[in-house]
Amino acid sequence: METTCNECKTKFLVTILTKEILDPEKAVRVYFICPNCKKEYHCYFENKDTMKLQADINDLNSQLTTKLDKIKRNKLLSDLKNLRTRKKKLLEGLNRRMRKGV
Repeated sequence: METTCNECKTKFLVTILTKEILDPEKAVRVYFICPNCKKEYHCYFENKDTMKLQADINDLNSQLTTKLDKIKRNKLLSDLKNLRTRKKKLLEGLNRRMRKGV
């Protein structure tokens, strides 16, 4: 993904998100840095719960690439939707708490 730095206006590719451990029990900060001026751009916080949900989401996505009957496929799609909703809620709460410094 290409982006433009708000500070120095340099265009660059965001290829790797860097993780900085704030507290192993609380969260990991995910961000990227402008290679020119070094401005940091915060993306989100995540923790072991959101990482586990993402692993489950990835697993379901890989199952969807196989040949499935309609009932199994619909069940997987429903499960996937539920996991994404749970992850979104967890991320929103975590990000809200971390931004407040909790």
